[in-house]
Amino acid sequence: MAKYGCQEYCGHVLIPYPFGLGSNKDCYLDDWFEIECHNLSSKTTSSAPHYKPFLKRAQLEVLNISIRGTLQVNSPVTFFCNRTGSSQVANLTDSPFVYSQEYNRFTAVSCGFLAGMESAEFVVGGCRSVCDHQKSASCDIGINCCQTTIPPYLTVMGASILYQGESRDPNCNDYAFLVDKDWFEKSSSARAVKSRRHVPVVLEWNIINSTSSLELFGRYVTENFDPYYSNYYNYSPEPHCYIYTSDSNNRSTLYCYCPDGFVGNPYLLGSCQ
Repeated sequence: MAKYGCQEYCGHVLIPYPFGLGSNKDCYLDDWFEIECHNLSSKTTSSAPHYKPFLKRAQLEVLNISIRGTLQVNSPVTFFCNRTGSSQVANLTDSPFVYSQEYNRFTAVSCGFLAGMESAEFVVGGCRSVCDHQKSASCDIGINCCQTTIPPYLTVMGASILYQGESRDPNCNDYAFLVDKDWFEKSSSARAVKSRRHVPVVLEWNIINSTSSLELFGRYVTENFDPYYSNYYNYSPEPHCYIYTSDSNNRSTLYCYCPDGFVGNPYLLGSCQ
């Protein structure tokens, strides 16, 4: 899945091209796709190396990369209290990444307050929970916790809570976070997130259409968006790429895929199998 001669794993995470590791710049498409492999084991102990990948420019820990255009990363939880400063998710402006509207949910744990999502100077959404001290947080029905979808093509986001004269909880019981909805439903709870400080978030990635990307992928670009049609009769193993304009900045983006019945990494510009 990596380019020939390039490192394929960092720890247990597979790093497929166009992402890549190492000093050889040919191992990744451009600086946004460069991965650093950090040894996070304690330098004061004799413990075995513990390697984790990070997007170098965004400084986000990478949990999983899908060649189908998604990337799971660790993102901070924003706490609203006296002793802890708040954090916002990484700013991905002008990058090939956006926060996935399909896979993420904005989640706020609080007792009855209005929680808002902020992008640049604008509030772009939010939710309010119902206060019930007799029950634990239940995000699906809005008791002491609420969830909502996010706008499409979001690249930067902060969180806020409207207190309306009330003081912040010094025990940091009010907090908000963007989270991978599938991970949250299967693996955690609203209260358990407080001890984690970071949660998984899904980014969608693409290749920004440019002169350099067309030089690499131009011969594979097709005007037919149906991945099955062009391979229906001839069973060609060549990958197919298509270009369309879809994001909020009207940028053209490029996606590649293997034909129906074939597997492999279409971005390696070789035959699928």
